[in-house]
Amino acid sequence: MLLKEVTLYCGKGANQKVWNESLTKNKQKQAKKLDVGHIDTTYERYKVWLEWEKSEKHPAQMGILLHEDIVLTSLAQPGKVVYGLTLYTASPPKANTVKYKLFETYNGGDNYAQKLTVVRLQRNLSADATVNFIQIPTEEPPIVGKVCGMVSVGRKFNESSEVLAIIKPPDICGNSHKLRDKDLCVGLYEEGKRTHCSYFYDGSPLICNDTLTCISAAIKPCNETKARICMSVFHYSDWIKEAIKRIRKLEDDEDPLEDEDKEKGYDLKPLWILYIFIANMCFMII
Repeated sequence: MLLKEVTLYCGKGANQKVWNESLTKNKQKQAKKLDVGHIDTTYERYKVWLEWEKSEKHPAQMGILLHEDIVLTSLAQPGKVVYGLTLYTASPPKANTVKYKLFETYNGGDNYAQKLTVVRLQRNLSADATVNFIQIPTEEPPIVGKVCGMVSVGRKFNESSEVLAIIKPPDICGNSHKLRDKDLCVGLYEEGKRTHCSYFYDGSPLICNDTLTCISAAIKPCNETKARICMSVFHYSDWIKEAIKRIRKLEDDEDPLEDEDKEKGYDLKPLWILYIFIANMCFMII
């Protein structure tokens, strides 16, 4: 499915410097206060937070930057991306916020719960000290038993972090949800009383050997006793690249949902006809 948003947050806020300095100070104060089980991450420049209407005061999902205008995440809704910040805030500066332009979600022609979404931003981002782009992997993901880092966010401090994760046998996830051949199964490295539901964030990227490995699926409700399905970026790479080409070809005035809306009875053409009629009447009066 393709969706389009037409609103753009852009421009540099006058207080951006003050804001960034404040965030830096907060990070320094909280550097040793990461949630239990979380460790510092070196991949915070690649990650973004995704927000939409129902996400309230916390990020709805995480995502990772592939290109200056492309984010990879799990199942998404129309909304905006918050980038370039170490600490998540419910009221980010406009200079660090951009709405989606278009996005396309992989469904595989089945009814499986796990999704993968390519998001196109309304403007290109520039690589700098707070923003960077990660490459699509060209090699198979690691085998079962590999310990990696799941980029996440502390629930208490909203700070970028990592959680140690381990690739598990597919049947661990397959007991509760159907897996495609392209899917991985990932759990906490040290489980104990903790579960992936508390430590993995929907859309979180798994990084193994400095390589983007998979995207944590957003499946509701979360199964506390099982591991998390993670969409292998390598195995979906062909679809990802083609999806990027498709949404980049679409122009601003194209509506990829027009045909779908007609099928649902949401044809907006009569409204445009009425608008043109009223405009002509006003012109005649003048």
